[in-house]
Amino acid sequence: MPEDREVTEEVVAVWPHRADVPKARWWAILTGAGASIDLLGYAMQFLPEDHSRLDRLLIDKAGSGCQVRIALANPDSPYVAERDDEEGLGGTFPDRIRTTIDHFKPLFGVEGIDLRFHQTRMYNSVFRGDDEMFVTPHLYGLKGYRAPLLHIRRLADDGMFDGFVAHFERVWALSEPIPAP
Repeated sequence: MPEDREVTEEVVAVWPHRADVPKARWWAILTGAGASIDLLGYAMQFLPEDHSRLDRLLIDKAGSGCQVRIALANPDSPYVAERDDEEGLGGTFPDRIRTTIDHFKPLFGVEGIDLRFHQTRMYNSVFRGDDEMFVTPHLYGLKGYRAPLLHIRRLADDGMFDGFVAHFERVWALSEPIPAP
């Protein structure tokens, strides 16, 4: 790629706030996936609450051979407490993660679905369906729904998309299975 290139065609769209993304766009990324769905965040409570059929979709996807990997923050992690303080959440962040786990109860024990806890600082949340993903770059002191969101797609090796896949893989490698509730 020429050094003077200022843009990448991998960026499909950008929203100033994650909450501005239409629910149909989220659903399209997940329903369009056939090989892999990777979800990385701290709580991502909004996802199952905004999509009441999410658990059924993920079970169906796994049943058809799609690998589903979900990495949530360990609610007992010091990084969760730190983020809770930064965002002024008053100690509620761990419970939001536990609520997401409760939403995901039907996914435990399903072949092809792997749920894990990570204990890392969250730089970017990643929501991937095959060669498309949403990425939320987190901004200090700003609640996740107010952070910007990028919709990117994989077009070439070693581009922006692959960088975020590598980010997911590094966090995934350090994560541990979530005990079934």
